[in-house]
Amino acid sequence: DLQPLNELARILLTASNPAVVFPPLPQPVPNERSVKVARAKEAGNAAFKKHEWNDAIKLYTISAEMAATRPIFEAGAYARDELALALCNRSAAYLGAGELVNALVDAEAVIKLKHSWIKGHFRKGKALIAMGRLAEGREAFLLGLQFDP
Repeated sequence: DLQPLNELARILLTASNPAVVFPPLPQPVPNERSVKVARAKEAGNAAFKKHEWNDAIKLYTISAEMAATRPIFEAGAYARDELALALCNRSAAYLGAGELVNALVDAEAVIKLKHSWIKGHFRKGKALIAMGRLAEGREAFLLGLQFDP
């Protein structure tokens, strides 16, 4: 935790030059929502492991909705990361359920949220291959490998 060091730097810089104005430190995200998002995701993971695709899809959807509806004053990076993870997992559940278009849509959304995350490209590639679109699936895999060779 670098907060004490940052606070010391702020004090020293302000003491030497009172005209320097620093913005307030960002407030940590309330943990309650993150815990709920994680619980829904973990419950979805348990259903996924049992091949209970519809239950997994519902639970990942709940996780995604909670992540996406964070208040605007909370840090957007948390919402983006939590949402990307929930959609990535839901894409895998859709693939397991044979809902290939939905699997592809979620994978595309993951890529838009976190372009350099290899898992989104992997999910897209798997969905495309399951649809019989082999060349496009291969391209998705190759693009993902550029970020994590």
